[in-house]
Amino acid sequence: MTCHYWGRNLPSQWVWLSGNDFDRPGTGVEIGLIRSRLWGASVPLPRAAYAWLTTDSGQRLVVSPINGLVRCHNDRSGAAVAVHAPRGGFTLHAQAAPESFVDLGDAISQTLHARCRIRLPSGRSTSTDRAALEFRGDRPR
Repeated sequence: MTCHYWGRNLPSQWVWLSGNDFDRPGTGVEIGLIRSRLWGASVPLPRAAYAWLTTDSGQRLVVSPINGLVRCHNDRSGAAVAVHAPRGGFTLHAQAAPESFVDLGDAISQTLHARCRIRLPSGRSTSTDRAALEFRGDRPR
């Protein structure tokens, strides 16, 4: 993300994950899900999300809700993400030991030691032990 403006405050909730050192060469992923009072709106707007996946067979970008849906269920130590898109989706599970998270302040927790496993659109799976995982706010659903 090159530039963003969240209004007077940061988004109330987010989940962000980034990984690129998978056991299948050429695989990388980045996922972001937010709930925001964009431009200072008085009520929260619907969740927005993106999921970017690159593999040896190409790249895929899903922007929810424009060209697919990105859904996340998480607790404070991990996240399960499902990406649904017309050209095929994928699922991902990322988890880290609770003690590996660093409190960055402002209800933001981050680790650079998450284990991430992706079930690719082809049905194959790949994983890494070196993904970044970040949460803000209450448990987003």
